[in-house]
Amino acid sequence: MTNTLQTKIGIFGSIVMMSMFAFAPIVHAADVIGGIDMQTFDAQISVDENAHVTVVETITGEFQTPHHGIYRSIPYRYDVAGSSRVLPIDIDSVTNAAGVAQTTSVSKSNGSVVLKIGDAEKLLTGSFTYIVTYEVDRAVLPRDDGAFFAWDAPGDSWEDEFEAITASVHYDGDAGSFAHAIEGNCFIGAFGSTDTNCTGAELSDDYQTVSFVSSVPMTAVVTFDPAAVVVPHESWLQALWIDHRDVVFLLIPIAMFFLMLRYWWRHGRDPRGRGVIIPEYNPPKELGPAEVGAVHEGVVNKCDIVAMIVDLAVRGYIVIEDKEGKFSLVKTAKAAEGLRDYEAAFMTTTFGTDATVDLSQKVKKFGTAWKAATADLYVRLQKEKLFIRNPDTVRTMFMVFAFGVFMLTWFIAPNISDEPLLPFAAGISTALIVLVFGFAMPRRTVHGVQTWEHIQGYKLFLHTAERYRLQWQEKEGVFEKYLPYALALGVADAWVKALGPTLTEPPQWYHGNWSTWNALYFMRSMNSFSGAMERSYATATASSRSGGGGFSGGGFGGGGGGGW
Repeated sequence: MTNTLQTKIGIFGSIVMMSMFAFAPIVHAADVIGGIDMQTFDAQISVDENAHVTVVETITGEFQTPHHGIYRSIPYRYDVAGSSRVLPIDIDSVTNAAGVAQTTSVSKSNGSVVLKIGDAEKLLTGSFTYIVTYEVDRAVLPRDDGAFFAWDAPGDSWEDEFEAITASVHYDGDAGSFAHAIEGNCFIGAFGSTDTNCTGAELSDDYQTVSFVSSVPMTAVVTFDPAAVVVPHESWLQALWIDHRDVVFLLIPIAMFFLMLRYWWRHGRDPRGRGVIIPEYNPPKELGPAEVGAVHEGVVNKCDIVAMIVDLAVRGYIVIEDKEGKFSLVKTAKAAEGLRDYEAAFMTTTFGTDATVDLSQKVKKFGTAWKAATADLYVRLQKEKLFIRNPDTVRTMFMVFAFGVFMLTWFIAPNISDEPLLPFAAGISTALIVLVFGFAMPRRTVHGVQTWEHIQGYKLFLHTAERYRLQWQEKEGVFEKYLPYALALGVADAWVKALGPTLTEPPQWYHGNWSTWNALYFMRSMNSFSGAMERSYATATASSRSGGGGFSGGGFGGGGGGGW
């Protein structure tokens, strides 16, 4: 994997990891403290002819110890006849008794809309009144005998009990032509109770309002004339989207996987080659070690650039100096006519007007030279018709696409889902799928595949070169000539073990502190040089980035609250 690509993926991964905390569930339990006396709860509920519900809650009490305010938790996800049902809830306003708007934060957690009412910079004591107005859809259910509505008031999750609870349900449509627009009842007690012993349940003379009074949490149940309230029809797709959209989001990465697989199959898969790998005793003509490594892996790796530098030394353009583990590159007087374009870019950027470059001192310049050589090498891969398009450009394009998916998820997840963590996770999974397929998307040409097969055969030879020692040991310079290719293909150790003994004296292009000479010691020095090169590049790049009713607790609404 290229260092540029690693940098891009590292930045993308960092953003993803930091953003994971943004959608962590908000825990409000830790904010709840005692010292609050809840006194009265009143819910004024209006239902129009289209089954749209408006709720106005008035909550009174007394802060016996200093509090910032209260929180109110309103459920929006319910279990209705064994199926999940989501009620869209819009908060209109939160005021005090004088109608003054109160500081309120709104969030969603564990299937509830949570209102945190109050100012974190202020503490209050004494009596309080908060009026919460919100609108609800899908709270009225169609039944054969009419539109059915059940609402829990105030819910059973409050930290203190209310002294008095009242609720009224009002038909907010044109009831002039309906003799009986509304009928009501209420239930109290534990969940599932059928006890109807409310303190009071009164129906107005015009059959438009039914009122309930209780000293304990209750479920107000109202049936509307089927002609007075018409519940909007929902298709199964609409219901699936509203009630289970979080599950639907999980289908997105699955769909993206198959889309990317199809795209790769048509546009990223390499054409067929010979299909047979046989040993090759020479690298592909006109290709340097860096190109061989890049075609082999489909990406310019760090070892490819190191192999290029060693090859420049073997060919007499530079000398590598090793002074007790501190490395320098020394430019020779050899003319630059024989350099490939990416090699020339490296030499020009590294040396400039200098004759010697200390890797530990010229870190930034060396990093720039490394990047220049990598960029020109990718261009050459396309120019030599080894890949259809520049592999780095293709991967960058898909990386931008993946980042776009991630950013889109970041901005819209809180607005399209009741639980943003699931769509956010789906978006991240989708982005990662695009990223993985994008890495495999650069497509070789037919010539590129044939060259890849040749390289595979050449790697096989280098890896098993020991059996060919007698055949090759008579050929002068073969060990040094092919060493850069062995470095690029990751088989340098095998190559040194096989033909290193043929090198009886230190090479002219590598100046080290040789008290004694042997090929294995030379290979350890080369490994140290390779590590120093990679560390220099890493330092350079790092420095450049600074329900249903009929029983108690079976209705919608409810929830709980307390002080904070």
